[in-house]
Amino acid sequence: MILFSYTTDVERVCAAAMRSCYSSFPAFDLYRKHEKEKEEGEAPLDEQRIRELIHRALKMGHESVLEHGLLTFDLQGISRTCTHQLVRHRIASFSQQSQRHVRINPETDWYVAPPTLDGDSYRRFEDRMRTVASWYLEESKQGRRIEDARFYLPNAARTNIVVSMNPRELLHVFRVRCAAEAQWEIRAVAWAMLACSKLIAPNIFHRISHDPTDSYVEEREVKLGRVLEELRPAFNETELGETFEIPLKDLNLQLEIRALVCKH
Repeated sequence: MILFSYTTDVERVCAAAMRSCYSSFPAFDLYRKHEKEKEEGEAPLDEQRIRELIHRALKMGHESVLEHGLLTFDLQGISRTCTHQLVRHRIASFSQQSQRHVRINPETDWYVAPPTLDGDSYRRFEDRMRTVASWYLEESKQGRRIEDARFYLPNAARTNIVVSMNPRELLHVFRVRCAAEAQWEIRAVAWAMLACSKLIAPNIFHRISHDPTDSYVEEREVKLGRVLEELRPAFNETELGETFEIPLKDLNLQLEIRALVCKH
């Protein structure tokens, strides 16, 4: 999973929008006042001021100001089961790999297997995936269009999808999908997306709302915070355009997933 595009200075943009609601200055003037001295009663929009305004917006429930940013993720090799859940989040944009035009290759790792399978159950699952792939190939070889042959393919089939969301919607996604009760695959994907989001916007994604009895979220938020605190100096030194990986091993997710940010 790669966060490959995002609003530069996303927190400054959102903070300027927040302050403009209560200031005589328009948002763009506030956005540019981060290096100037206090002027006409308006404090410069430095890092401390940004933090204060973002936290105030979250505390007040003034989350609409967070809609002025955009983060775009490339989610690779996840199952159709996962994307079926993901696209239910309506305030977003999605572009998914088409099974009408992209043929699966049974010689590759073309499906996702549930981690709960082991021993005989895993062998049965593999056998059935091979059978499904043979049906798919048979129909394709007989001249059937792959848009029809794809009806044989299961929800386990891997796919790629591009997802763009604003920070407000992402906070909602994380609240729902990072929880212990969320399905294992989309939960792992959500934690990877959170790790990337938190790296580039630590104030907006400082904490995610969750059931206070959900120790699963609480424990992983603490662990993720420690990981990012250690990594932030290295990320700051990363060249623009380079990808930076956030290790997720400490989160003990059920799915092995990589989280990368392309720095802007």
